[in-house]
Amino acid sequence: MKRNPTSLPFRIFLFFLVLLFALNIAVMAVSAEDIDWKDPEEYTLDWGEEVNVSGYTIKAIDFSKSSPTDVEDDFVLLSVKSNKSDSWTAVLGTNQSVFPPTKVFDGLVKINASKIVTGSDILIPYTVINVSISNETKTSTSWINDSVSFSRITVNEIYIDQKAHVIVKVSNLKGIHFEKIFMDTSLPDGLIVDPDQDLYFEGSLPSRKDKTFHYSVRAIKPGNYTLNPVHLNLTYLGIDYHLKTNDSNLVVHGPFVNISKEYSLKAEDGAYFIDISTIATNEGDRAAYVKFEDRMPDEVEIIGKDKDKSGVIYPDQSFTIDSSLTVEEKRNLVLPASFASFSDSSGYSGSVSSGNILIPLATFNEADEKAKSKEPVEINTSVKPDNESINRTNNTSLFGSVRSIKDFVNVTMEIIYDSLNF
Repeated sequence: MKRNPTSLPFRIFLFFLVLLFALNIAVMAVSAEDIDWKDPEEYTLDWGEEVNVSGYTIKAIDFSKSSPTDVEDDFVLLSVKSNKSDSWTAVLGTNQSVFPPTKVFDGLVKINASKIVTGSDILIPYTVINVSISNETKTSTSWINDSVSFSRITVNEIYIDQKAHVIVKVSNLKGIHFEKIFMDTSLPDGLIVDPDQDLYFEGSLPSRKDKTFHYSVRAIKPGNYTLNPVHLNLTYLGIDYHLKTNDSNLVVHGPFVNISKEYSLKAEDGAYFIDISTIATNEGDRAAYVKFEDRMPDEVEIIGKDKDKSGVIYPDQSFTIDSSLTVEEKRNLVLPASFASFSDSSGYSGSVSSGNILIPLATFNEADEKAKSKEPVEINTSVKPDNESINRTNNTSLFGSVRSIKDFVNVTMEIIYDSLNF
């Protein structure tokens, strides 16, 4: 017998179905026309049967009341559950003015009920559904930007003895669970991590939760730096998404005093004459008061030397101490390192060293050089030391292009080894 549409039980059932439809209208927040879909796959679900499609479990919970013969306006009640426990319900109908045949769930899965069979002359009601998954290669950018907030917060300017603290925050704005997230970045030359740590974070990101990644950097010398982007990779339902922050500019102020040595060597009448220039330069952007100390080997005779100097060196300026030596013994000569201490108006202070210089007198062939020219022989004009100047501050030691504490140890051992060889 065909059901009576005006019967009270059916009207009550219909009322709850309409209410259920209203409560689930949010499922259609993402328009199917705005998404590029993969080709649909067809599934047949008997009453109570379920199927898993790309991490979504779709189950046929109930059907409209059966009649002696099949009718064209049947409907089916479906439940959809993600593998991270998010769930939805929807009523789909065929030839219905109340219930649509198609719904979009989670912005990622579209279900169309192409056939619903409920007649009492069959073993069990069933439905034929077509399930489409969104094409992530075309929709992931806008979808992920609406689902995740990702930012980096840091200062734009610091002084040379300060740290720049960096906070990276990722927020899950939706009721979905990212089973895996990975954040990483790198530093440009001239910046080090302080304290030393790995510049990556990995874990998961539950729905409506935040994750924060913090690190701090210090500059080896003043200047303008560009912080590289922080990259974020997220995995949802086995699909990877990628976001990144913009570059950040960091200006580091302060003095940077550097010392270098140059020398020239002349051989004349069995004696060696060495002219030495020791140069202190301020390569930073703040003035510094510098006290300069130049040292000479004990085995040489000093025939001319400027007094040790002290005073204020402005940015991009320098001063020089000139010395002249003579030595008669033919053996290798080591020029000791020169030192300078400095301080600025903010209280930042430190010391620098030029490093030792080896003058190879033992390998200099005076007879060969005289045969080439009757003039006094001059070699190694304006030779600079191989060692870079070493900047030491009251807070830390800065050794060339040091990027981490491990690099600091390695460079320190190299300096000790070179000193022992001398």
